[in-house]
Amino acid sequence: MQESILKFLESEKSLLWVKTYDFDEIEEAVKEGVGKYENEKFYIYENGKTINVDTSEEVFGVDSLYKTIDEFFPSGMRKSKTILFVKGIGEEILEDKNLEYLIEILKTKVENPKYNFIVIISSSKDLPQLLKENKYNIAVL
Repeated sequence: MQESILKFLESEKSLLWVKTYDFDEIEEAVKEGVGKYENEKFYIYENGKTINVDTSEEVFGVDSLYKTIDEFFPSGMRKSKTILFVKGIGEEILEDKNLEYLIEILKTKVENPKYNFIVIISSSKDLPQLLKENKYNIAVL
């Protein structure tokens, strides 16, 4: 699993969907992969909280997945990578507004290959149909 996550982080893709029940294993693999980059910003969203991994502090005002994505979406225009790990998310990920925002990230990456916002989702849910139907490249483990 760790090798697959490392390959994803080295790829030009912006979205990785990992179907799993072992969210901690995925978190450790992502942390190790992210640690290989300099100047990256790394955040974890879980249960309505967004944590800045570098400072271990909660990012206030972003208490939903939609607000978290909205907060970090513009940071993809910067030179350094911004990585959001969405840990163990359940029904919230299936909300249309969240799925549509993920599609917007994928479209932005196609239009601007230097776009640097990456979302890694670990969920016990299957890849939603709306994302399956999307013509943009999504990595799935």
